[in-house]
Amino acid sequence: MRAAYRQRLAEGGQAGRFAPSPRPLPVDTRARRLDIMNGWTRTTVELQNAIRRWPESALDGQLLPHPLLGPLTVREMRAFTVYHTAHHLQRVAERAGI
Repeated sequence: MRAAYRQRLAEGGQAGRFAPSPRPLPVDTRARRLDIMNGWTRTTVELQNAIRRWPESALDGQLLPHPLLGPLTVREMRAFTVYHTAHHLQRVAERAGI
């Protein structure tokens, strides 16, 4: 899945309607960063709580759409979410020169 995702990105694939809209740089960048991280945390916790209620066998029985990879099972989307977070953290580190 990781290789397929990287290939789609290399081919110019983008998040489409899931990408954030461009915004001017905020006056308070620290507050904006905190707002983004709080939203990410809230969404991640909601996803974890929703999945936790499902029986293990159901994780492979439902498909969720992914803009670059196509349909993924809930189990695959859960794994992709972990990778995707790491991917973005790496991009942040690269841009920060870390």
